[in-house]
Amino acid sequence: MPHTMPTTHARRAVAAFTLIELLVVIAIIALLVSILSPTLAAARDTARTSKCQSNLRQVGIGMLTYAASARGFFSSGRFDNRLNSGSGPIDRVGWLADQVNGEITNPGQLLCPTNPAQLTQAMTSGRLTDRPAKVFSIPTDQVDLFKRGFNTNYTMAWYTAYTGFKNPKGSTNDGQRVRFTLGALNERSITGASPNQVPLFADGRVEDDAAAGTTQEEIDGNFYRYTKDLTDGPAGQVSDGTWARQKYSDFGPAHGKSSKANAGVGANNKNHDKYNGNFLFADGHVDLFADTDRDGEFGWTSGAPRASNAAYDDTIEGKVFGGVLATGRFWRPND
Repeated sequence: MPHTMPTTHARRAVAAFTLIELLVVIAIIALLVSILSPTLAAARDTARTSKCQSNLRQVGIGMLTYAASARGFFSSGRFDNRLNSGSGPIDRVGWLADQVNGEITNPGQLLCPTNPAQLTQAMTSGRLTDRPAKVFSIPTDQVDLFKRGFNTNYTMAWYTAYTGFKNPKGSTNDGQRVRFTLGALNERSITGASPNQVPLFADGRVEDDAAAGTTQEEIDGNFYRYTKDLTDGPAGQVSDGTWARQKYSDFGPAHGKSSKANAGVGANNKNHDKYNGNFLFADGHVDLFADTDRDGEFGWTSGAPRASNAAYDDTIEGKVFGGVLATGRFWRPND
């Protein structure tokens, strides 16, 4: 008997989302994104902070490497092309020249990735042409130096460049002039404090003059905000004439996120909401500190009236040495 096909076919049920189900799925996804976004953002910031710490640690290793072959000197001095402030022509002398010319590290590739500033003030045209130890062509030589790695956004501690004053009670001392200071820091000069408390570098403070606009420099077609190349040094003298604690307001936060942006005005308006900053110490380790008063800088607020031996703001008090390296005086506030 011939086989015959059935005249009717069973229809398969087709699975599909209803509009309500689709909206529910979208709502769930949106909820998960809202829950996970802060976690993911925090994870990204933690990774960038770790990257900064790693880069700053490499700077420290580079300086310790230099010291091993330079009789204990961490560098040949400050990176500053100005006569009387720097150590000489910046393509030959200064800590960046030590690292680049000695092929120890390439500081320009070891920047803090989250700092809003990506340039050192020492590389701006104003600094390169002010009382120059060597005349550089702007922008040709400036761009060439930049591309070779002569750049950083970490700020050098005054100790690292100058160690201390030749005359600790000199009334005419100028912390930004070579002739008043002892010169580049040597490991043997750290006698009054532990090397794990003496800062060599830290994340640089970002400047933002609200009246004149954001401070920035154009190099090779790109605009960069910049940080100071060096902290200011001792803030002033105490009653017996001794120059006291270091000003650290040129160090600033470059990581994390505060609930509010910096509320300063003029040059104290940093125009960012960063909260934490990394410090490199003379023993080579890196530590993180918080800008608890949210002024965008560490120590005392720049320009604020403070005694030269007062306690520091933020979390650096008792952890970052700011006194006289030779004696340890002013390790504690009000010494």
